[in-house]
Amino acid sequence: MGQAESGQLGREPSSPTDKNNLGVGVVNVLMKLGCVSGQDACDGPEEEVLESPLDPPHPLDGVPATFSEANDVAFHHDAQVSQMNKSEAIFLREFKTMMTSGFKLIQHDAGQATTRTLRLAVEQDRVIWGDGATESLPLADVTRVRRGAAGAVPEDVDERSLCLEASGKCYVFETVDTETRELIADGFDLMLER
Repeated sequence: MGQAESGQLGREPSSPTDKNNLGVGVVNVLMKLGCVSGQDACDGPEEEVLESPLDPPHPLDGVPATFSEANDVAFHHDAQVSQMNKSEAIFLREFKTMMTSGFKLIQHDAGQATTRTLRLAVEQDRVIWGDGATESLPLADVTRVRRGAAGAVPEDVDERSLCLEASGKCYVFETVDTETRELIADGFDLMLER
């Protein structure tokens, strides 16, 4: 590859350990492959990345240790917690975006099953299904999201159902599969926690 193609025209060749140039080179390669748009590359990372997959492995990786030994020696608990919190924040932001469009679900109420779109209001303060006028509730009223419907639906449906508990009532929704149920339940858990 020539200097013009590599983006190195007029610059000194960088050393393999120069991480600033390495990151720019990776972005340039990803842009050429179409994995990243120019706008994405200009925006930069949304969150601070604590470790690059290109970093050399830690010398203690793979060394057997108890959890407390690993935590004391190689694991940086605060950094891991921080990274987990950032990952949760990213997931929650994306979940809220998905919820404003909504999920097609089946609501089970008094023995009847009705197709509904469970979604968040644009203001993200109300959970809406159906027409929204009578079939909604403030997000603040949701006290818990339970996986399964505790006997309100047949057993084969229960494994992909969830229940929004609010004001002493359980609103039962059936999802298309267990993965979708877990996604929705995890998202609601985070919304209620924060």
